Amino acid sequence: MKNMDAAEVALGEMGKSVLVLEADRIEERDFAGGEVTKRFIALKNKGAVVVKNQAEVLKFVATFS
Repeated sequence: MKNMDAAEVALGEMGKSVLVLEADRIEERDFAGGEVTKRFIALKNKGAVVVKNQAEVLKFVATFS
């Protein structure tokens, strides 16, 4: 869950943009008893940018150039 810790700090404390790839349901990859799902939803609610595929990732990254 270190990646979740880093994303929360970047978004909340550092004011950075956070990009999350939601290619499949987070519940299918949550092996922490629902903790990751809760934190993932919180990231989205706090403004993390959600993308569904590689094309959307590239489109988002292109906005910075």
